[in-house]
Amino acid sequence: MNNSYQGMRWLKCDLQMQTPADTKHWQGEALITGQEQDAANKYAEACFEAGLDIVGITEHNFLNRDFLPLLENAFSHLKTKYGRTITIFPGFEFEAAGVGRGCHILCLFEPGTALAKLDAILTECGVGFPRVKANEQLEKSDKNLKEILKIVQQKHSGIVIMPHATSNDGIFDNESISDWLQQDQFTNPELLAIEVPRPVHLMTKGYQRLLLSGEDCQPGWRRERPIATVMSSDNKMLLVNDNSGRPVPNSIGYRYSWIKMSNPSIESLRQAFLDPESRIKLPEDVAKDQHPDQLVKHSFIKSIKVERVEFLEEQEVHFSPNKNCFIGGRGSGKSTLQEYLRIVLGKDSDGSVDNKTKEKIERIKSTLSDNSKLTICWVSDTGVEDEIIWNGGELEISGLDQASIASYLRNLPVQFFSQQQLNQLTETEKSGSGVRQSERLLELIDAFDQDAIAKLREKEKRIKSDLEVAFSQQRQIEALKSKGSDLRHEYAELERQWKARSAIQADATKHQQVKSAESSIEKYTLSFKDLESDLEVAIRKFDEEKINVQGESPFADFLETLEQQHRQEKEKLLSTVTKALEDYKKNIDDFLSSSDGWAELSEKISTADEIFQSACERLGLSKEDASQLQDAVHRKNEKQQEVEDNRLEVERLSAKSLSTVDLISELHGVWLQQFEQRKAAANKANELVEQGGKKFLVSSVHYQHSEKSFNELWESDNFRPNGRTRLGRNWPEFGRALHEAFTAQNKFASPWALLDSLLATDEPEESLGAIFNGCEIELIEHLKDKAKEWELIKTSRVEDVVDLKLYRSDETLAGSIANNSLSDGQRNTAALVLLLAQGEGPLVIDQPEDELDSNFVSKELIPMLRKVKPNRQLILATHNANLPVNGDAELVYAFEARGGRGNVLACGGLDRKEVTNAILDIMEGSKEAFASRREKYGF
Repeated sequence: MNNSYQGMRWLKCDLQMQTPADTKHWQGEALITGQEQDAANKYAEACFEAGLDIVGITEHNFLNRDFLPLLENAFSHLKTKYGRTITIFPGFEFEAAGVGRGCHILCLFEPGTALAKLDAILTECGVGFPRVKANEQLEKSDKNLKEILKIVQQKHSGIVIMPHATSNDGIFDNESISDWLQQDQFTNPELLAIEVPRPVHLMTKGYQRLLLSGEDCQPGWRRERPIATVMSSDNKMLLVNDNSGRPVPNSIGYRYSWIKMSNPSIESLRQAFLDPESRIKLPEDVAKDQHPDQLVKHSFIKSIKVERVEFLEEQEVHFSPNKNCFIGGRGSGKSTLQEYLRIVLGKDSDGSVDNKTKEKIERIKSTLSDNSKLTICWVSDTGVEDEIIWNGGELEISGLDQASIASYLRNLPVQFFSQQQLNQLTETEKSGSGVRQSERLLELIDAFDQDAIAKLREKEKRIKSDLEVAFSQQRQIEALKSKGSDLRHEYAELERQWKARSAIQADATKHQQVKSAESSIEKYTLSFKDLESDLEVAIRKFDEEKINVQGESPFADFLETLEQQHRQEKEKLLSTVTKALEDYKKNIDDFLSSSDGWAELSEKISTADEIFQSACERLGLSKEDASQLQDAVHRKNEKQQEVEDNRLEVERLSAKSLSTVDLISELHGVWLQQFEQRKAAANKANELVEQGGKKFLVSSVHYQHSEKSFNELWESDNFRPNGRTRLGRNWPEFGRALHEAFTAQNKFASPWALLDSLLATDEPEESLGAIFNGCEIELIEHLKDKAKEWELIKTSRVEDVVDLKLYRSDETLAGSIANNSLSDGQRNTAALVLLLAQGEGPLVIDQPEDELDSNFVSKELIPMLRKVKPNRQLILATHNANLPVNGDAELVYAFEARGGRGNVLACGGLDRKEVTNAILDIMEGSKEAFASRREKYGF
């Protein structure tokens, strides 16, 4: 069972290093005879301190032949101290006089190559003996670059690098090499790499055009493939830092390259040089440089361990955070392992799983028993590692209860897709106008930034809730205003009747004032009686309360004492309250008996009715008239109070009510934010597929264009008019016309806002005519009758529509989702684009190449995979050799069936021989894939 990661990883490499053995060029502490091992130890220590993983020891003319074994011994002893290994690529540097007036060449060979063989190869390259002439000048080679490449790379399986390419004795040294010869040597496809002083994007524009070999490269200088560029220290001293801590020029650590490989080998270097975009990183500033692994900010599945399952041998797979490919024949277990990932991570029953995929998952689940155990190590985007264990059907995550586990799994940013699911993502149906639409594409677009969309949906929900309250308040205020209008009319009529008897008005007013004062006095009297009654009840209840002391209680004595104290204090309190109540009554009575105002008021109260009756008789009014007049006064006053109460209630509700205008404006703003979020996602997908300024597929989002969504609202049962009316019979046609009018412009926030704007014009019937064709008045009345339903419609969003257009290589339109002119394979292509472009969580797909032609896989899918894999984890099960090979998978896991059980045949990066053999044995590829494999693996 594997217990460690076997795939490709970034290694820190310095491929041009000198040692103290070259006394002519060494600038550090001189090598002292008898202290060679000590010098080698110091050298090795400096390499470890610089964080190097690979060193290319390329002494001029192999002058370090005797020093190299001492260095290997030092690296071996120090690996325990530092907990890691540094690999030596042995080699040499020499000057080829056959290249212009002389050009330096670096040659590296397989680790452990015999020293005698290296010496012989140097001789074969044309460097004779003695290696250093009598005048202390180094012996040169008289061979040209083509001969040297043939000897080193073809005959002896080494690798050639042209060092310090832009400076003295480099391939672009105009003093040493003529322009035509530079061109001839540089464009030689057998030359794979040169050494440069800085990353290409920081070099001059001319060098960028030359080294990147793009379409803007000068004619005659463009290579078949861009040349690989590496950076090396060409050190002539140990690790020496300046005052700022930065390595000084020509010291260890001054320059280096990050190169991705599985195990250090010449084959690993060769593949990296053939694919520098994917496998080589050059630091912009070594003082600020970080290990590329530290730059991984996305979550990923680190490993899965399978124990005691039916059709797979026990094994543990350690994944790359980038691209992984499962390969193997049918029944070998590659899809089973993917489904195990889905099951453990809780993605086997979400909304994206179709019935056919569910059946497959259930079959896979049947291979698990109560004794089976699946363990996944998950790494979050913050670097936290969690172990998720599926043990006999029970899930465990350290430190989480079952409720927390469900929430944890639900929020894991990992997606699984089978080929069937890819098909479903772009399935379309006709809208009312016959335009094809795919609702699932909107889900894919929203998945680009689920958190942002979720927050906007929550905000939309909150605003709609506020609008519901606001509309209710508005209806309540309108009802109160209508009632207030009626009350004012009623009061005006009572006032008119009262004024008709104006002769008695002054006497009646005085009478009313006295009666009103009498009513107020009665309120005080009733208030006292209520207070007296309430206090009597409270006192009685308080007096009845006692502390119950249970027998045999160890606290009985204390509680009995407390009860006695309670009784004493209660008696005092009751006495005080009773006395206070009596004082209250006496004080009020004393106030009334001693007050002149009370005496006057009492007299007027006692004579008020008699005086008013006399006044009526003097004016010839009957007792009944007087009685009616008093009643009219009373009713007028009551109605006046009702009018005032209504006014105050309208003011109160208006003050606290929410503005429907402001809320609808805010709601429209959220809808537009959702649309902008989706447009940004579509643009991100478009950037992914851009190749040389051309896009083979263009994603677009259209604001509230979904006819299906519109019709669900427009034709809802509680809103649609009676079908027997002219308006009802033409309702669907009117809806289409309204939606078409809306989609033809970009002015309004919704179709409902467009309709509202037409209703708000000075002549709404005329404005509505173009859409509702003779039913304008019926529509206006219908919206009044359905005011509450219309409010709900206006706050409901019509969904956006996502369309995908596919273009041919000549940039002509091949088809689109909207016109249903794409094949299943082309639609799957669209789904893959959106899946690959969105998010940063792991993406697990079973055979993404199905139904895609090999040309598309090679020309379009592979570049997309290469763009995406640095920023998210891909785990692909595939039968197409293009995906692992040209797509440059960091980990290939090859399965084979042995005895009815799936087991690992090989695993690792493409630079492992057993992996390349497995790919050749298992997979069928296109002509391009075979050509690429032949180039990469030399078969």
